[in-house]
Amino acid sequence: MIQTKHGILKEALAHIQAQGKALKATWNAGGDETLCKIYVEERGQEVDHDFLWQDIQIDWELSDLIAERLELPNAGEMYNYGEGEITLNTEGEMVIVYNCKEYAYACYQHGQPEMSRTTVFTDPFGLRQYTHRAKILLLAEVDEAGQVETQLSIEVIEGDEPEVSAEALAHVKATLGSLIRQYVQEGFPPQGSYPAEHLNNKPGGISMEGQLTDSQEITFTLLKEYEHLVLSKQVQQVL
Repeated sequence: MIQTKHGILKEALAHIQAQGKALKATWNAGGDETLCKIYVEERGQEVDHDFLWQDIQIDWELSDLIAERLELPNAGEMYNYGEGEITLNTEGEMVIVYNCKEYAYACYQHGQPEMSRTTVFTDPFGLRQYTHRAKILLLAEVDEAGQVETQLSIEVIEGDEPEVSAEALAHVKATLGSLIRQYVQEGFPPQGSYPAEHLNNKPGGISMEGQLTDSQEITFTLLKEYEHLVLSKQVQQVL
């Protein structure tokens, strides 16, 4: 009787289990690649194992099978990290019991303003004198760990790029840092501002952008990105 590829995988797995060993898998999928490792454990320790069985490299075949059955991502902003054990159940089916974390960056209203704030921006170093020939953007962001980054971006429309002193840069950095920390403390944006179906979302960072104009007031556009997170534990999937 000619065995199918699936039957050969089951036979190899039965042989591993009969030796008192366990067949394990770990994967790191997403961001344009899917990496899946198949290995054998004995008494809780990884051991060397020849995965060639009846001219089939079973670790390669199982890696592809796991990626297919678990629908692991291999492109875009989706990611999945997981680990599990492959066994034969009482019905003779090959199954994997696994834990994983799946998430996507900025899955809700990515790049869409959630709020804007207008504030007075003092200009002791005369940066506004260049606005007639340069687009001057004030950028700041804070990540979920509270780390703040700021940037003064100058896009010259005509003429030479203006020289900005170290003191002016320090002033901009301090002002922007103070503003974005203020917005964070005020609870921007209001809780519950994302749809109920995204309850697993958690904040991924806040950013703000404003353009320097002749006016003393600058309107900052604020964005908040989310990380959509799904944790799965002890899930069983037939392979």
